[in-house]
Amino acid sequence: NNRLRWDPTAMRELFHFGKYVFASTIFGFIVNHADRAIMGAFIPLSVLGVFTVATTFATLPFSISQMLTNRVVLPLYRMRPISESESNRRHIFNFRRLVIACGLLGNGIFAFIGVQMVEFLYDDRYVLAGAMLVLLCFAYVPRIVFVGTGAFMLAQGDSRRFMYYTGVLALTQTICLIVGVNYFGVVGAILSHAAAILLTSPLRIYYAMLYDAWDWKGETGLLVLGLLIGGWACWIHRLAILELLNI
Repeated sequence: NNRLRWDPTAMRELFHFGKYVFASTIFGFIVNHADRAIMGAFIPLSVLGVFTVATTFATLPFSISQMLTNRVVLPLYRMRPISESESNRRHIFNFRRLVIACGLLGNGIFAFIGVQMVEFLYDDRYVLAGAMLVLLCFAYVPRIVFVGTGAFMLAQGDSRRFMYYTGVLALTQTICLIVGVNYFGVVGAILSHAAAILLTSPLRIYYAMLYDAWDWKGETGLLVLGLLIGGWACWIHRLAILELLNI
């Protein structure tokens, strides 16, 4: 007869997979939110409030790309493993490139209109948020391009390596953030996002190569394109960005 009972095999699988996901969630929270906590010890609270406004807009393209990755790319990795056929690999890479391109498009739009948008939406107290937004869009390019890092590992049930990568990223970003804000203020804190992602790329690439999931052509091309667009926007708004160094 049917009755409630423990399934030892299922319990072990869930606990083994879930404990690493739990730790990864903690590290992910540090990656996404530790900047404001650390910056509060180095810059005035009024400037921190302005930074929060800029972050709200800058994270939108990345958040949308991450949502599409979790809801579409992750199931594709699971249902059509890359290792099974070249067709699976090609289709997943093409769709992932499309998701990244959409994220970079939104990121680029905010980069070019960030200063004017903030001036239109907020009063003079928040004028620096426009320059912060432009610089944040430049710093978020690597995060958008590498948005599917954890998808291929979780799809293979490898939550342990995903935890390792997220932990290394959290530690690296915290160090970069402390050093950056201490020596370069808000500008250093903003650029720490890009620095941490790029510094941990060798580990990410190594894990991706284990599952034949490294799209080096797509990632390299989109990364260069995103940085060129973001750099162009920073050059256009360079005078406003230079004012951030005086905070």
